[in-house]
Amino acid sequence: MPAHDKELEKRVDTFLGEFRIMVPALAALLGFQLIAGMQQTYKELSAFHRGVNFAGVLCTAIALGFMLVPTAYHRLAPRLHEDEGFVELAQRSLARGSFFLVLSLTLSLYLQAARSFDTDAVSVAVTVGTLVFLGVAWWLYPRWLARRAAAATGRPGEGRRGFERA
Repeated sequence: MPAHDKELEKRVDTFLGEFRIMVPALAALLGFQLIAGMQQTYKELSAFHRGVNFAGVLCTAIALGFMLVPTAYHRLAPRLHEDEGFVELAQRSLARGSFFLVLSLTLSLYLQAARSFDTDAVSVAVTVGTLVFLGVAWWLYPRWLARRAAAATGRPGEGRRGFERA
């Protein structure tokens, strides 16, 4: 097997492994979010807070949908199309799913802060802090690391892979 094929196979296996980890985690999160709507205290929430909860559930469902795209494609076309296009599809899907996961977590933490502290100021601070932290941790820092690694290897285009079309 040529070295390029082994590298591609390793990248595909890595992405599929990541998706296999993310999908059950998102499914569990979605389950907990759906259960919240069935609790007696749910009716005590204001209409706004119930809307925030629903938006969080919807974002989790969308994130889960994006995470399922590469695994569904791989299941329907096993080993037939494991090429750079598949890796690109997986990267874009992971980036889009992560975006909605960030929204879901942020909305859930906003609602938790609103219930815990009963003040909009703390809830908004938690929301902004969560958005900033996850934005830096999941997008800016990895992008910086990828560009730094690409510069060290002398392959400048490598540091942008997966980000320019996400």
